[in-house]
Amino acid sequence: MRNQIAAIPVIDHHAHALMHLPPQLTPARFAAFFSEGGDDVIRREHVQNNLFFRRTLHDLARLLGCVATPEAVLAARADVPLDEYARRLVRDANVEAFLLDYHFQSDDNYSVQEMTGLTGAAVYRVLRLETVLEELLAVHDNLDALLDVFARRIQEAAQEGVVALKSIIAYRTGLRIGDPDRKQAEAHCLALHEQATRQGGIRLTDKLFLDFCLRRALEWAGDLQLPVQFHTGFGDTDLDIREVNPLHMRPLLEDDRYRKTQFVLLHASYPYVRELGYLTSVYGHVYADVSLAIPFAVSDFTAIWRQILALAPFSKILYASDGFSIPEHYWTGAHWARESLAHVLEELIDLGALDQKEAVEAARAILCENARRLYRLP
Repeated sequence: MRNQIAAIPVIDHHAHALMHLPPQLTPARFAAFFSEGGDDVIRREHVQNNLFFRRTLHDLARLLGCVATPEAVLAARADVPLDEYARRLVRDANVEAFLLDYHFQSDDNYSVQEMTGLTGAAVYRVLRLETVLEELLAVHDNLDALLDVFARRIQEAAQEGVVALKSIIAYRTGLRIGDPDRKQAEAHCLALHEQATRQGGIRLTDKLFLDFCLRRALEWAGDLQLPVQFHTGFGDTDLDIREVNPLHMRPLLEDDRYRKTQFVLLHASYPYVRELGYLTSVYGHVYADVSLAIPFAVSDFTAIWRQILALAPFSKILYASDGFSIPEHYWTGAHWARESLAHVLEELIDLGALDQKEAVEAARAILCENARRLYRLP
């Protein structure tokens, strides 16, 4: 069974593009990609001691045929051109396709078109809503005009092949999403436009305006059959971990206006994994995802799978890495997800919950088929 699961291709349904980097990275620069923290002390003195970094070094050393030190691994890595190296990792991990949030650090990253050549995999685009709103606020001071263009941008994106929308409202204002009225939103739109004009741009953190516009986008997404990915759980240090519990979204999930909208709650909502499993089990339009938690939370992989599968149907769980900047994230995520999932499925066979054929079918659904169906991929 483990061999069968190891051979299943994955669709990495939530990831980011590779970054333009020099061929030879320093150990400190490389290690920085293995932490969500921005603290200089963490990056300089402690990242090299986390399990994500250490396990990656050992796995890369076996792949590259060198000793498991940062210096040796980086020297072997630099001997191979990036396109060849990235394709080797993606091929070894058997990644069939990526869905890329292409508004994340877009100036520093390879384009969607370049990513196809770099990875050898199919690449699909995901549109980040908050970035679009920031662009529109620089131009529009009138709410009706802004919403007209916002709706048109989403519709045009769907026509151009975008397969999902993405919200990072969890980072900006948390997941307690209110329902403000239009008059309030109009006043905030004018004030935000004036701020964007003064500053030459804006990082949107206005809760009322974000809540209002996100609710409009959710309705349009339902009409267009575009799933909406939501950051939930841990991540960069600009979020408040108390406000990213997906249970805060229950009023939104129970609102009849969004019954046609498919919600994809990302990152295993870590550490709120059980809460995510519960939501996925009771709401037909809610899906769970394990990205970022796998590959970051190395010693917790089997616990993550156990906690989600305790309640969530395997037909509603998706694999992704949330890989960014370096191809190692795609590679480790796919390998470690298969390995830990197989371990938990073996436990379920021992419990009598599944037979071996059903376990392999469950793995195939989680690793690729659920994403193919949800995003209507070929």
